[in-house]
Amino acid sequence: TGIHMTVQDCEAYDVAFHPIRIQSGEGIIISGCYFHDNGTGIMLGIKDVAGVDGVLVEDCVFEDNRGEYNSDGVLVENATLSRNVLIRDCVSSGNEDGAYDIKPGVTFLRCIAYGNSNGFKAWRGLTAINCLSYNNGGTEFELGSFSGSGTEIKLVGCTAVSAGGRALDIGPNLGTNDAQYY
Repeated sequence: TGIHMTVQDCEAYDVAFHPIRIQSGEGIIISGCYFHDNGTGIMLGIKDVAGVDGVLVEDCVFEDNRGEYNSDGVLVENATLSRNVLIRDCVSSGNEDGAYDIKPGVTFLRCIAYGNSNGFKAWRGLTAINCLSYNNGGTEFELGSFSGSGTEIKLVGCTAVSAGGRALDIGPNLGTNDAQYY
């Protein structure tokens, strides 16, 4: 780890896989960027290998990322090593898979997901404040479907509209005391 990096006001398109893939590091800021027409969106952390800490993704757009594998707008991996990730004021639309596919607990603030296969997909925890998910093909907020016990889910002032499948899907492994909705 030990990486401190800022990516600001950039555009990435026609990239075969991830336009940005940060396997591990801390103090990372991705701001004001436009990621579109790639194989997939950005990826932070590596499943079962490495994670990120202290990441801010803000004012970014993730659009029309359509590849053969994990074509999400934002993918955050490694539930045990990735932490302190804040995604705020971002829009994710038209992606082949999820708008946001999140394995560790991540905080979303004022984010929008629309026109994706799924909206917000949180495997092991999520705090979403004033987020909007609409017109996604599957589930707007898919929470805890793949998680273990002790996962914390918190939705505050969020809206789900015109879900192709379900507005809210609570997974079988989420305990009754682990979710809060306001």
